[in-house]
Amino acid sequence: MYTPVVIRGTLDRLHMGDLLQWLEMASASGRLTVRQGGWDRHIDLLDGRVVYVSSTHPAERPAAWLARSDRFPLREIRASLARSILGRGRLTDLLVDRGPDARKTLEAALESLALHVAARILFGGPAEFHFDPDYPVPGPPALTLDLGPQTLLLEAARRTDESPGWIEPPAGEPLPFTGEAFEGLFWQILEQAFPAPVELDGPALARLHRLVRDVTGTLAQWLSRSPGLVPVPLEQLETIHTALSEDRIPDLTGRPHLAWNILALASALPSDGGDDTVTLDGLAAFATGHDLWFEIASADRLKRPSKPRIDQAITSLSAVLARASRAAAAPLGAEADRTALAAHLLTVPSDLFLYVLATVPVPVEPIRRTLLEQLPRRLGHGLAARAGFPRSMAPLFGAGELNPIAAAVHVARESVPQGALLPQIARDPEAVFALAGPDAAAAAVRAARDAAREVG
Repeated sequence: MYTPVVIRGTLDRLHMGDLLQWLEMASASGRLTVRQGGWDRHIDLLDGRVVYVSSTHPAERPAAWLARSDRFPLREIRASLARSILGRGRLTDLLVDRGPDARKTLEAALESLALHVAARILFGGPAEFHFDPDYPVPGPPALTLDLGPQTLLLEAARRTDESPGWIEPPAGEPLPFTGEAFEGLFWQILEQAFPAPVELDGPALARLHRLVRDVTGTLAQWLSRSPGLVPVPLEQLETIHTALSEDRIPDLTGRPHLAWNILALASALPSDGGDDTVTLDGLAAFATGHDLWFEIASADRLKRPSKPRIDQAITSLSAVLARASRAAAAPLGAEADRTALAAHLLTVPSDLFLYVLATVPVPVEPIRRTLLEQLPRRLGHGLAARAGFPRSMAPLFGAGELNPIAAAVHVARESVPQGALLPQIARDPEAVFALAGPDAAAAAVRAARDAAREVG
């Protein structure tokens, strides 16, 4: 059986050149991935030459780079990017079809981006790397670069002003399932699940270890392949077809997966309309304005088979949570429409976790409960960072300080039935009082409970 030789290690500034020189001399083909500060930067090589460079950092993605360079109309980049993310082809291939001049324009932009990313690697401090020789690097006629690896180190890249407007990624793997990181997570889960001393023999401990690893590994492998998009239950996709057949804009209320994916598409580029898309109605208008509804509904790789009990529970919970969050928003100084969107987003990682549990059952109740508390928050943080969600949504997933939007959703979570299915936002019970003051916090709690009772 063939086993690929994957090279791994740590890097500092002085040894990056040695690694690239070795890859060039070996005429290596594959993908070099360098991880620094939670971001992954990729250098694709074909026969020792650099043919493509990419990054998970929102400011270093090809579409964002093209948008800032004013080389293509922003609307055209945005529409092509959305189709690319939905699996309709590579962004560069979609843009190069514009005409003969488009290829030269793209090549110049991608070379500029490659130099910039290389500079970030050089000056970004210590890093971990791995080289995968089996990564399928495309060659001609695909649009590619043709750079010597040393060129990336010898030429300076212009620094850009990188807006702090997106969610920062987790410092480490959000869902480790191998090595020391997983062992640390496993024992943390075990201690939380069994706070009182319990006797576990070797076989029982091994079974729990395997259960946690299977669930975490399933989520982690899916997360590693996702650009921030999530699989959508078929029922939510059917509502798109129904609305379009009736010549109306689909309603995103109670359809959290659709809201998540459209926000991911809208977040992929700097908005030319400010933050108007960061509401349910704004996202629906974005999808309509860019003719994306059919693309979203027909993206096969984003379809999830129906799980009626889970689907019904999450649909109902997202709608009730949004209503209660809206009610809590005003006393806390949060904008109601953005808070309703945040409530929808919070339900998505829990749904993904519950879906995995339907295929990888965990019969030990304390472990299942602890995984529900731990993993959706980690999954949500990783997905939201990959999607480039606005930073205002970060506290939903335990990343950043509590803000009024997250505080309103937290109050609503504590007020609605089945709120325990969702990640806890404010772990300190006094956090909302500290943020808004006792009177405002008390008013928000009353408003959320009244709204939840009306729906119930």
